[in-house]
Amino acid sequence: MAVSGIVPIIDFAPFLTGSQAEKEEVAQELFKACTDVGFLMLRNIDSLVPPSQIASAFALTKQFFDLPMQVKEKLAWECPESNRGYVAEGRERVTQESSKEAIEQLRVQAPDYKETLEIGKDYKEGPYDSPFENRWPEADLPDFKPFMNQFFEDCHKLHVEIMRALALAMGLGEGFFDDKVDQKAHNLRLLNYPSIEKAKIEGGGNRAGSHSDYGTVTLLFQDSVGGLEVQDKQGNFVPARPVPDTVVVNVGDLLMRWSNDVLKSTIHRVVLPADGDPSEPMTARRNSIAFFSNPNLHEMIRCLPGTGEPKYPEVETEAYLVKRLSETCFHLVRRGLKGDCTAAYIANKYSKYCKQKCPLNQTPQFGCICRAGKVTNVDKTKCLTVCSGGSYPVGDGTCANASGYLSAGQCVTPAQCPSGTWADKTGKACSPCADADAKSCSNGSIGTALSCNTKYLFNGTCAASASLPSGYYGDDSTHTARACDAGVATCTGTGAGNALSWQLCRLVAMPSGTFADKVAKACLPCADPDASSCTDGKVGSALACNTQYLSLGICVAAADIPDGYYPDDTTRTAKPCDTGVTKCTGPGDGNALACGSDAAGTPYFLTPDASCLTQCDWGTGGSLPSHTCVECDSAAGILNCDAQGARQCGYNSDGELTYLTPTHACELSTVNFPGYYPDDTTATFEPCDDGVETCVGLWDDQALSCGTRKDGTDLFFVASSDASEDASLGYCVVAADCPDGTTADIGTSAAGSKDEMEQSATRMSGYECGCGVCRAPRVAGWLASKLEVVHVVSKYPK
Repeated sequence: MAVSGIVPIIDFAPFLTGSQAEKEEVAQELFKACTDVGFLMLRNIDSLVPPSQIASAFALTKQFFDLPMQVKEKLAWECPESNRGYVAEGRERVTQESSKEAIEQLRVQAPDYKETLEIGKDYKEGPYDSPFENRWPEADLPDFKPFMNQFFEDCHKLHVEIMRALALAMGLGEGFFDDKVDQKAHNLRLLNYPSIEKAKIEGGGNRAGSHSDYGTVTLLFQDSVGGLEVQDKQGNFVPARPVPDTVVVNVGDLLMRWSNDVLKSTIHRVVLPADGDPSEPMTARRNSIAFFSNPNLHEMIRCLPGTGEPKYPEVETEAYLVKRLSETCFHLVRRGLKGDCTAAYIANKYSKYCKQKCPLNQTPQFGCICRAGKVTNVDKTKCLTVCSGGSYPVGDGTCANASGYLSAGQCVTPAQCPSGTWADKTGKACSPCADADAKSCSNGSIGTALSCNTKYLFNGTCAASASLPSGYYGDDSTHTARACDAGVATCTGTGAGNALSWQLCRLVAMPSGTFADKVAKACLPCADPDASSCTDGKVGSALACNTQYLSLGICVAAADIPDGYYPDDTTRTAKPCDTGVTKCTGPGDGNALACGSDAAGTPYFLTPDASCLTQCDWGTGGSLPSHTCVECDSAAGILNCDAQGARQCGYNSDGELTYLTPTHACELSTVNFPGYYPDDTTATFEPCDDGVETCVGLWDDQALSCGTRKDGTDLFFVASSDASEDASLGYCVVAADCPDGTTADIGTSAAGSKDEMEQSATRMSGYECGCGVCRAPRVAGWLASKLEVVHVVSKYPK
């Protein structure tokens, strides 16, 4: 097989037109190149991408980059979600760095000396149509658009055949990737490396910095100038000189992740060709065309079958690509604008709109964001201290609905929970097993280990070799306790030569239902008639049962198994139900029959899908003492509830908005709760400030009446000085802060009827009051009727 540097050259024609045996041979060659080097060159691809078409593509590429800069800038690239348009020299800095600060420093100190035109899918394909449009030089190059669209399509076909070859070589079936790459979410990149002074590159710059590609595979068409270098296994960069009539193919990061690191995404760069004229002060112009192939945008990239234990959590194609592009490119200011302003902030709980607006002729780059230390809720309408309602922090300042189990800041499937953890449905997280040596377990209880790391699994526990019971040995290949041969007390394994000591009944086969009695020197019957083995002849010494189930040394019928356990037919033992489950048919979701409380007294509730959870699903609440989830009273406006009552309120059956009260009920805003006011933002009755008896909000001038603080200080009412305010509103002050010309007068009203209160208010109407209950006549009648201690400030006549 020919090579260029360390890059093998493979004839692809037998795979496209040959027999099945020839196809498999080429597929294995391609697979070996992708696992050893991550790079290869394909020749004889004429049936898919003819040489004449490649030559025309290079000619049009050169014509485009020769256009005036003002023409190209009209087609400028704007955002990573689109990834279409012209990218000027120095705007992109490809690198393996992930820090934005480090990338920006590299962009300034050692930019990539290249310009590109990014082209994506540009045609309608039903539900898979892209929402973004390419940016074409139609007025200057009318043939450019139709040619590049056809070239894009032909490159896609070649990409599909390469993916089929890899699928065939990996034993996945030739068509495995077909429906995962059929939406053509690719990127065709035309590149121009202009002629520049060699000193710029020799001083630390590159035509393209060291990097790996992002997608599945990249197809690279080179001109004759060269400069591509591939990193070998020792970390050295080796030239991959152009070979006529070939296309360079390399594995991208997503395909390496998809294959669980079986296929290699290799670091590469573009530098000055090693064999150029050293006396020439300027570099030669270089053109290349790259076709970056990607999976479908919404394809979830999970480690392929047969590639071993997953090394990566699943990730969506689009999210991964946008993140990588955002790191290496900075955003272009839209034409005609002076600049992009800082993203606005989402307001506090009193408003769902952005407070900050951009100056004239500027626009927000990404809409509203939250201030430092806050996260945006799932609907992007509020800023929260922590994610709530079953959502989890994504890590970029936003919350997302949990669709799996949280592990190290990622949502993973149960199968992807790390070693030593289990998928806890209640906490929506990968929680640690109770046994410190457990590699996996069914839940967090003791005795639920399923496999062990260094010790040996015996009855749900990871035990050291010395702690295994008589008749068992530790199997290092499976890390489980296995039984010695019949009659062997201790052993290193089964079969001849592995016995270390014999049991008393070694001369005969130990009958089922007996034990070795040291005194009688005989195999005597177990006390339990259903026991197949036991430690002695006493009740409660059974080790295994024939037809019934072992529970605390006794063989019992299924109906007699104590609460919190279930009969396991495989082991003929009574095994513990999950935490909080008092009756079950087995472990895990869907097997609970009744719920109770855990050791800490936390109640669990039975859901309709036969699971026991500490919190019921939305719209239902836990009911005691039945320990079941029951539906909330939606007619009363209760959206969500728990054992105490309502947790969130909404509109009742009459269409009226209800508010969550301190007593865990949903009531209309007109219901009186002294010391609280109905908050429209949260649909709850929120507490007034300390010492304010009644109010309509938390602002200083939203008090209706005053009382006594928790520290015993009396407060006095001062009417609002703003003529536009409601006449009944004001604020509460201590006696020393009453306005000039007023004094704090504490009077006591009679505990009489509404009429008596109104008469009392009439008697005080002659005072010009600033503080006190002389504001009470302006409060609603129901409020005045409840006042017992009156605080008055009187103005004395001069």
